Order: sequence, then C-alpha cells, then structure tokens
Amino acid sequence: MDIHQGRETIYRFLSRSYRAEVDGEFLETLKTLLPHIEEMSFHSGNESLEKGGALLGSFAHRLSHPPLGKEKGAELILELHREFASLFLVGVHTIPCSESVYRSPERLIKQEPREKVVKRYRDIGFTVSPQWREPEDHIAIELEFMASVSRFAYEAADRGDPEGLRRSLNCQREFMEEHLARWIPHFCTLLAARAGDDSFYKALSHLTDGFLEMDYEFLKASVPASGPKREEAQGD
Repeated sequence: MDIHQGRETIYRFLSRSYRAEVDGEFLETLKTLLPHIEEMSFHSGNESLEKGGALLGSFAHRLSHPPLGKEKGAELILELHREFASLFLVGVHTIPCSESVYRSPERLIKQEPREKVVKRYRDIGFTVSPQWREPEDHIAIELEFMASVSRFAYEAADRGDPEGLRRSLNCQREFMEEHLARWIPHFCTLLAARAGDDSFYKALSHLTDGFLEMDYEFLKASVPASGPKREEAQGD
C-alpha cells in the first residue's frame, strides 16, 4: 500500500471512530485493519502508538476468541454504544469533541477556530455532509479532512506531480500546526483518563495521539517549515 493511501486509511478509521457509535460493519472493518495497525504501531517507535496498537489488539481478541455469536455480538455493540454516549454525548464527564471548546476563551462551540477550519475546508473544496449536525471543527470532521488531503497526495504522487504532492503535504502540515496539534493531545489525555481500561476507546485515545505525533513528524520531514505558506491542496 502506498504511504499516502495508508495515511488516508488510518485517518478515515479514526474519523469514523469518533463520528458515531460502533456497529457490526465497523467491527468487521476493525478486524480487517488490525494487522496493518499492529504492524504500524510495532515499528513506529512511538510510545503512544505502540500502546494503542497493543490495547486495540486486546480488544479485538474479544471479537474472535471465541468468535462472537449473534447474541454476544449484540451485547458488545450495546456496551460500546453506552460507552460512546457516556464519553461524548451525555453525562457529567462528557468530553468535548470540538476544537473551539479547547481553544477559545469562552470554552464554547462554534467560536473562531471553527470559522478558520470552515475557511480551510472551503479553500480546497472539502465539503461536510448536510446530514452532519455537529460543528465543523469536530474531531471526526477534522480527521476526515486530513484523510481527504491524503487522497490528494496519493493522486498527485500517482500521476507524477511533485508540485501537487508538495501542496497537499504543505496543506496538511499547516492544518496540523494551526489546528490538530493545538488541541487533540488534550482531548486524547481526557479520553484516556475516562475510558475503561480494556475499552476500545482507551485504545483509540492512544492510537489517535500517537498517530498524529508520528504523522506530524512525517509532514515536517516532507515539507520544510521554510516552504511557502498558505498554499492549498488541489484534487483532480
């Protein structure tokens, strides 16, 4: 798999994890991706990513040893629905999922960070589904944006367009520096503290934190900081 295809796959997996509750289709996707995630985390040299990969492997073990029957599978999905709701939707210790809450003085949704990400989305033609009801600076949408620009990078590399590839990676580096790196670590710390010890969401907190750290290092190495600023990625 091309490196940018791999980056897109992981970003889409992370985005889906935060977008909605787990369902049967998602668990099947998880089982398919698990060998790739474990290999990536094992060879990453990143402590958070290694821990996330190990925890995810332990969670996935529950899916197949022994194989979940229909009843047990439904029980697990219900358990995951309850945890998703308690972590992100309702309850005293709900974790905010929007950048504005972490970065604005008001600690409210739909503040200046949201306006900036919406402009960035618009600049490259990235659109949010009209069915989406949360703010555009929600973690799921910001990660989906990174997945989409990873697709631009892959397409540019595939057609032999080094300038298009550079623009895509520069766009991602800027978005990482201006947005993700400024709030996702705090979000992941909260999630790791509040998720159950053997939970999918505990694994997800470490995977998210570690993968973003690793990908930021990749982007810094790929696009030096002295490169032109404010350039936008372009798809076909």
